[in-house]
Amino acid sequence: QKLQFHRTIMSSSPEDSDSDDNISPEENLSASTLAALQSHLSAVKISSENNQIPEADQEQRNTEKRNSSIEETAKKAPRPRSEFPLPKNNTEYSKKQYWEERFAAEEEFDWLVTYEDVAEQVNRFLEEQHRILLVGCGNSSFSADLYDAGFHNITNIDFSENVILAMRERNAQSRPGMKWEVMDMTNMTFPDKSFDVVIDKAAMDALMTNEGDVWNPDQSVIDCSRQMCFHISRVLVDEGCHLHISFHQPHFRKKYLLGEHPHAANNANREESPSSTSCTVDDESCEFGWDYQVETIGGKSGCFNHFLYIMKKGSGKN
Repeated sequence: QKLQFHRTIMSSSPEDSDSDDNISPEENLSASTLAALQSHLSAVKISSENNQIPEADQEQRNTEKRNSSIEETAKKAPRPRSEFPLPKNNTEYSKKQYWEERFAAEEEFDWLVTYEDVAEQVNRFLEEQHRILLVGCGNSSFSADLYDAGFHNITNIDFSENVILAMRERNAQSRPGMKWEVMDMTNMTFPDKSFDVVIDKAAMDALMTNEGDVWNPDQSVIDCSRQMCFHISRVLVDEGCHLHISFHQPHFRKKYLLGEHPHAANNANREESPSSTSCTVDDESCEFGWDYQVETIGGKSGCFNHFLYIMKKGSGKN
């Protein structure tokens, strides 16, 4: 508005007056005031010209803005949804045959969270030289994203031969240092103290589909989860860390991770379970030797969150 007023003053002339008796604006201004206004307008014009972006630079900025917009859209894009039909019964999730069939038909799927969702929380416990084991890796992009983030000493295991063969082939060229092994996480064959960090993302959750009553779980699930924890502790170094990602509420999952459920030998009065397996561990073998912490993923509280359980060896059982 000031600039428009100044222009009006400078462009006015006696001829524009409605009457010969009117006095033009210039006649009401001193010579020094007119000079100051002219100097101000010249400065505004020069500043405007100097701030103009050359056409080539402007096109580059526009391109960068478009690319940034595309990247942001990609980040917000929905995660891939599985086209494989849901099982008629959730207990199918604990069976090898189900996963062999699913992985033969499905290319990629991430349960619960992606690496990006938990990177800030998980990376606190990782170092680039760490030997990292992912149990029940499936066809998730988690380990590939972890590798791309700079953690190259990664071993992935799954009991499904279909998914291990597919993932090994998919990552052979782009991530040559990553290893893929067909192996049961409840009966691992790695030597003792082979890894610095073991990560489970929803693998134990699959075992829990046979749990039944959460307050009085099936003994076969107790035994298999105990066997899984025993082997994870065994393959961890003395100061190693087990990172466990799950949707299972801490009140219930803690008992599995610390071996607080009764052993089969101490639970003889329980009714024999029709789904019991040979997955058992004796009392002495079940000392996992780690402490226990839990964090809500993303830091939000509520009943329908995912959780990061952190077990560090060397601190004793909590």
